[in-house]
Amino acid sequence: MRKSISFILFLLFFVFYSPLYALTPEEILLLKRSGVSDEKILEMQKKEGATSPQYASPEQIEGRVAGPQSDVYSLGVMAYRCLGGRLPFEAPSVEGLMRRILAGAPVSPRRWNPELPRDLESVILRAMERDPSRPRFLLTEPGVG
Repeated sequence: MRKSISFILFLLFFVFYSPLYALTPEEILLLKRSGVSDEKILEMQKKEGATSPQYASPEQIEGRVAGPQSDVYSLGVMAYRCLGGRLPFEAPSVEGLMRRILAGAPVSPRRWNPELPRDLESVILRAMERDPSRPRFLLTEPGVG
């Protein structure tokens, strides 16, 4: 669990210092295990561009403007994947995946990893909040927090 939390902290740094990313957490972890520096990974991400569909926020799928709240959502998906052991939404097609992301909240990551602390579960689910009036959006407002 400690390695997963360290990895999430790296991703948090990455999200706030890189405006666009396309590498999945698995690809980033593989690069880190291969000895690629954090700086090189950030450089690769900037060159890659858009987010992978599994990590896209509901507002990105709906074609609305993506902002810091979209990054918080994607980080929540990455944390869910790292600590829950699987993606929060899965489907056989990209269209099906997008429908699932838009249709509902993910199953608790504690279902897949019962050892996950409840406080960390709460942070992950808050980061993946779909409703714009809810906490995920408040986390990214200037002067909040």
